[in-house]
Amino acid sequence: KSTLHSMAVRLTFALAAACAAGAELGETPLHSAAHVGFTNRWGELSESKRLELRDKAGWKWSFPGEPPAYREWQESRTLEINDLYHYQERLDNWVQYTQVRSVRNFTRLGFDVVDAPPELHAQMRQKLLDGLKKGPRQEMGGRGKLQGIYGESAPQFVDHGEPGLLGQLQPLHEEWAPEAGPLSPAAAYGMRVYRRGASLAWHADRVDTHVISSIFHIDHKYDNESEPWPIEIEGHDGLRHAVSLKPGQMLLYESAKCPHGRSTNLKGDWYASIFSHFTPGSDIWPYTMQDVWLAVPPGWDTPPITHSGSGRWAGAFLTHDAMEVPGMPPRDARELHHPPRLRPRFAPDAEKLALGPGGGLASSGEGPSSHYEAERAAAAKAALASLQAEEAAEEKQKISALSRAVASASAAAKAAGGAAAQRWAKAAGAPAHGEVDLTLPAAPKAAPGSAIAGALQRALETAAKAKPKGFGLGKPRQKRQAAAMGGGGGEDAESSEQAEARATQAKAAKKARKANHIKGMALGKQPKSATAQAERRRAQAAAGDEGDELFEAAEEAGVVGLLALALWALSPAALFAGGCVLVRRCCLTRGRSLTRRKVKDDRSEDSV
Repeated sequence: KSTLHSMAVRLTFALAAACAAGAELGETPLHSAAHVGFTNRWGELSESKRLELRDKAGWKWSFPGEPPAYREWQESRTLEINDLYHYQERLDNWVQYTQVRSVRNFTRLGFDVVDAPPELHAQMRQKLLDGLKKGPRQEMGGRGKLQGIYGESAPQFVDHGEPGLLGQLQPLHEEWAPEAGPLSPAAAYGMRVYRRGASLAWHADRVDTHVISSIFHIDHKYDNESEPWPIEIEGHDGLRHAVSLKPGQMLLYESAKCPHGRSTNLKGDWYASIFSHFTPGSDIWPYTMQDVWLAVPPGWDTPPITHSGSGRWAGAFLTHDAMEVPGMPPRDARELHHPPRLRPRFAPDAEKLALGPGGGLASSGEGPSSHYEAERAAAAKAALASLQAEEAAEEKQKISALSRAVASASAAAKAAGGAAAQRWAKAAGAPAHGEVDLTLPAAPKAAPGSAIAGALQRALETAAKAKPKGFGLGKPRQKRQAAAMGGGGGEDAESSEQAEARATQAKAAKKARKANHIKGMALGKQPKSATAQAERRRAQAAAGDEGDELFEAAEEAGVVGLLALALWALSPAALFAGGCVLVRRCCLTRGRSLTRRKVKDDRSEDSV
């Protein structure tokens, strides 16, 4: 039980580390920003007025549903955000952080990986390859540089050309996040083609439209398949997970809640994906950009802070030190006095996954096939197998130690048993043996002073000589009595001379009685009365009963002796012999009860 409990406790901790509980995250205000009259853009109201409307809306900055690890990570990042020196960078980091912390969640972990419809993937892949041959266009028509995307060259764009794309993908999103349904389609964007060296700053998507989303990976061209370009995402467990998608796989994620980015450079020529976004109903998703602005807590603008320069500002992205990605500009010299406080918190190695082609669970109609969860379950299963192997090794060691202890005890008991056997044999007059003999030994001769040995000898001899008839009717009472009195040795046993003298006396007494009877008849004397005869018969019966009791006592002693020998030697033969004597004992007792002669006396009763 202790081992099973230990396994259960350790497995519980492993699963808790792998998967967050389905906690209710975020905060829902009493009133929307529009309800309290906040329809402005940021900066159009004074900070004091904004905070007044914030209190009126009911934002408390209280998150009782957050797991401890998640809360610890979220609260610690405020230290780095307040170290940001540039006003706009700090503000955008605070807005992003407030959105991540304040909006609700719909799933347990915040993301998962599923297979896209194979026909749709084949169609999109062909369009991608055709577009790459023709020459993809620059995203946004080449107007300006995309914020938050770094690399040697800007991303390119191949139009997916599928007007019904959102309708085909919507069931997968609703099936994954049923609490958010029914969903409203918002946008299907792509195919975006990242180029060599690209990286992506961490961010959460638009809070008003990009809520339940997916990254549909179409294809890529790596330099080496063993060095993928993973999408990294912070789950509801407070850990950073790296997921490498294979062509035809989709990352489903709560894009307005879970920060995501790519903190490594793309080692390959290109990487192409389609981005799909859906919005829950307003009754279960009451958040707009104004609500997030209103929810930013007081103290975000604590000095030192400046409006000069640009810092590392990248727009609506998280740029504090723990979220740094390659390609970001260096820190301003005035910010170097603030050392990095945080470091990226990656999930355990077992959860930094590179999913194989076609890996994961097959779709069963109960939900989309989940690759990430399947791989996590496999990692947990492997951890459990390792745990069980350790427990088995420990049990094996315990059993081995116990076996050695039992063997040692058995050897000691065998030695002690051999000594006891020698003492028993010596007491019974039999030859001594060096080891315990587990077979039934020959009945030893009764040694003077050994009552049990003598009773055992008499019982065995009686059992061998007796030839019961019917219900076990034995010899006449006098013969049984004489056999019992003249049987094997013991304190109660008589010598042959005593038995012979006893027989001579009995014969002489019988001859004298006969002579007296003849003499009486000759003198004309009458026989004794019926009463005297009845008295004589009762006396004879009593004497016979005393003899029976003596014989029964001898037999009982024999049974006890055999059973004691059986228990001592653990011998099946001894058990069988003891059982036979016991059965015979019961049969003889019953037979004597059935054949006992009834005393012809008015006061007597039929013994049967």
